[in-house]
Amino acid sequence: MHTLVGTIVDVGSKALGDTSPADAGAPARAAVEVRNGSEKRVNSQSSG
Repeated sequence: MHTLVGTIVDVGSKALGDTSPADAGAPARAAVEVRNGSEKRVNSQSSG
């Protein structure tokens, strides 16, 4: 799951960077926040 999410983020960042480099920063940061949130949920579930 972690690898899948990371791959989606990487592909999305590259696609956004290729199409609109000026606006790529905001979606990339949002994607990182989503990925971090997913990892936190997974970690809390596995530890619980």
